[in-house]
Amino acid sequence: MAGTMADQRSPRSGDVVFVRSSGKEGVASGLIQRRVLGSSTGPLFSHVAIALTPRLVIEASTAVEANETTWSGAVLGEGVRLQLLPDLVFGARTFVVLRHPAAPDVSDTFDIHAPEVSRLLGNGYSIKPLIEKAKARLAVISAFIPDDLVDWSAPPDTIAQQLRDAPHLRAGLERQLRQGEALDAMNDYFCSQLVATLLQRSGLARSGTEWPTPCRLFDELVAAGWANVSEVAYGPETVAAWNGRPRAQWKQQFAVDTASAKKFRDDAHAGPMLDLLGEMMDGFSNQLDATTQALLSRHGAAKNDDGAG
Repeated sequence: MAGTMADQRSPRSGDVVFVRSSGKEGVASGLIQRRVLGSSTGPLFSHVAIALTPRLVIEASTAVEANETTWSGAVLGEGVRLQLLPDLVFGARTFVVLRHPAAPDVSDTFDIHAPEVSRLLGNGYSIKPLIEKAKARLAVISAFIPDDLVDWSAPPDTIAQQLRDAPHLRAGLERQLRQGEALDAMNDYFCSQLVATLLQRSGLARSGTEWPTPCRLFDELVAAGWANVSEVAYGPETVAAWNGRPRAQWKQQFAVDTASAKKFRDDAHAGPMLDLLGEMMDGFSNQLDATTQALLSRHGAAKNDDGAG
């Protein structure tokens, strides 16, 4: 169901936020996307995230630089992580927000309690596939891409790494999931890949579409009729509302949100783990029963042989 008119003038779940970061890195990223990875001459973006709630986004990114701070003062993680929506917008040089033309209510789908979202948190980040694609398309570009750009990455967290290191455990857990669910722990994401995954899972975009870069994703959503709500929903009224709340409160709320997200993520893995343990116990119990029956049968046969003698 589409939201009310008031909802349309405010940030909403499912909004896709495109940003160009400050500094030459933001421009360089956009130029590589436009001139090497695609032929479009549209706006330049270096990053994209998707709103989970009117205050939170989920994104894939490297760790923040040592001297980099957020507007609210909230400390960010790395890889697939949460960030405050104001921190993302205020930290950008420019931004554009696109919204599905039907503006459906996807708050339940994109909430941090949803396993399809919470299981993504903590996965790694890597831009290496994009750089390799750029080099393959234009060999001369290799000389202009610095090594530290190629190495942009963030490792998965402990849960994701453990699942990667134990394929049999992962396979067992996946058997306990409902059809269509995924553990996701094997995947490193770059920003547009993460957003595309969530859009497709929510039904806001057709499945199987490849959006390798933020710029390409922007082009495709615009072509699909997504509305630019940057001024309507993220304009002066919204900015004033954000600024009207003390930054310390934003920071405190973010700490609560990240703690809740961690709990939901643990629960999303604990449920299948308990089901797997139950499956293993059932298997052990069945094996024990079969062994006991076999022993009893042999014992009975031996008694009959002794009696016959």
